[in-house]
Amino acid sequence: MANPKTICDELIKILVHANPADSNDAHISGWLKGQPLRSRWPKCPFGWVEWGGGTRDAPVGSRAEVRDVFHIVIAVRNVDAGKAEDGAMEFAAAVEDALDAVPSLGGVVERSYVVNREKQKLFEDDYSVCAVRVTLQTHRRE
Repeated sequence: MANPKTICDELIKILVHANPADSNDAHISGWLKGQPLRSRWPKCPFGWVEWGGGTRDAPVGSRAEVRDVFHIVIAVRNVDAGKAEDGAMEFAAAVEDALDAVPSLGGVVERSYVVNREKQKLFEDDYSVCAVRVTLQTHRRE
């Protein structure tokens, strides 16, 4: 039975292949579960997946509808803040394409889809780092 941990694991398996099509050099250096401390960041660009919680309906018959939200964040660093933003947006598009290609996430959920995308500045004083958060909604029965 799928649970948030198994869904995170499957997301990371899918996201490992999410790289912008127009750049041979661009690739995510690593995917993590949850946001790391800044002192423990891997080489940029990198990403993380975290479970954001969800809802569980009352069971109908023997099964309940479970909707979970997962946040997928891509962090890009570049001395040129504009290039950092461009890179983050390119990776976000690649992430969305990878997720759209496998809406059942390898069979661990019934369906999933992107419900939100937003740019984030991780640090007020550092504009060389840009992040994009893609929010994925999943649906499954348990």
